[in-house]
Amino acid sequence: MKNIFEYLDFYSKYNPNKTFISYHENNYSYKQINNAVNNLCNIINRSFANYPKRIALFLPGSPEFITSYFASIKLGADVVIIPPNITYQELSNLLKQTKPDILILNNNSNDKVDKAKFLSKCEFIKIIFSSNKDNSLNINELINYESEFKQTTYPNFEERQILFFLKKFRQKRSRIGYSYKNITSAARSLAGIVKFLPKKVFINSYPLHTTKGNIQILNTCLASGGRLVISNNNIPNQIAKQIQKQKVTIFVTDTNYLIETVENFENIERKSKQKVILLNGILYDRKIFKEIEEKFNFTILEGFGLPETSEVCCWNLNKLERVELSIGKPLPCNQVLIVNEDGKEMPPYKPGYLAIKGENICNQIIDDQTKIYKDWIKTELIGYKDHDDFIYLKSKKKNILHRHGYEVYIEDIEDFIRQLEEVNDVAISVTESGGGHDKYKACIKLKNGIKSDTETLKKVIIDHLPKYLIPDELEVVKSIPKDEYGNILRHKLNK
Repeated sequence: MKNIFEYLDFYSKYNPNKTFISYHENNYSYKQINNAVNNLCNIINRSFANYPKRIALFLPGSPEFITSYFASIKLGADVVIIPPNITYQELSNLLKQTKPDILILNNNSNDKVDKAKFLSKCEFIKIIFSSNKDNSLNINELINYESEFKQTTYPNFEERQILFFLKKFRQKRSRIGYSYKNITSAARSLAGIVKFLPKKVFINSYPLHTTKGNIQILNTCLASGGRLVISNNNIPNQIAKQIQKQKVTIFVTDTNYLIETVENFENIERKSKQKVILLNGILYDRKIFKEIEEKFNFTILEGFGLPETSEVCCWNLNKLERVELSIGKPLPCNQVLIVNEDGKEMPPYKPGYLAIKGENICNQIIDDQTKIYKDWIKTELIGYKDHDDFIYLKSKKKNILHRHGYEVYIEDIEDFIRQLEEVNDVAISVTESGGGHDKYKACIKLKNGIKSDTETLKKVIIDHLPKYLIPDELEVVKSIPKDEYGNILRHKLNK
């Protein structure tokens, strides 16, 4: 299928009563959500003389968000997904940037939107969802009225975009746009990994307004014909309860979030049917890897994606063919090469930069260091391939340390230290660079119940690390600063 909403049309026709969305105590079938989408399309058509060019969504993850999202795509509009928990001042700035024709919201956000509209001096039509029986839209009314939506003109879907605003970094909020083709190809490729599961039950471990939550969870769930459990709370212990209660079979997560969630899995059904963890990254601790699989009957499939690659790129496709510590092979939506500085492909086991090309590559680049060459993006990520084309990530260019004539990856040192019995987690930051010898500080979080001073800990590290890798500074910390995807915020370690 060429467009993601076509999957909704397909399943609503051929499996209409199957549950698509579970939200609180309510279940909504594919047919019901498709009804709501068609009804909303017709309402927007009546509200707008011509097809709206741009529709903004200012909604939390909910059936209303999903209905508005697919209705906007079906109308062929550019879709702007605005993070729900922002101030009216920031909302005003985002409205100025995007200039939507229509803004869809719920009644709880109406006052904030009015302030932002006045401040931004933007003109747009408001469509308001409400749980009350007033003049606002009600999701239950939309789903129970069966209707069709017929487009009088067929928009060029290749040119339409879905725009996301990413998490703030140093007071700035980046934005990234995907074409419908990017989204559809990425979701279709990821859905192919879980096609063998008889029951495909996802949970939104990432919020639906984020790129991972939208592409890896919502769209992938639809492309696979699955059921999506929407949780308003993404705290690991709450997600763990929902996984057990709703019998979730597909859990999309990252390494740190997985470990925190697993700690709350004590009462999960041990002998339940097979489940899959689509892991963003690598779980280096092989002991924990095996424990999770054996104890809870999960299959862990490690993979990797960037925002610029629609959050997918490479993945281990199944348990029999996976290679531990590898991010797997390229998915059908893209090609991946390992290249040197000049763009020449590297032989197996020789490290180089990841270069990626495919239908999932967006036309907006976030990282200034990422380069585009003849439709290929050359990243700053360093990795290598083995003889079977499995890909392994090593580091980023900026994370290479020069120590006494050696080039060392920061991640390798962290892996060394993380294996120590006392250590729960570790993060490294460069404190001084230049002159062929970079100095670094290791910030270490100890395991619960373990107490140690820096001198004792340093003696333990000296016994395990080569002399040229011994940290110049050592600090015991209560937590390691990370973003919502589990990436270490190294710029905060020296504060």
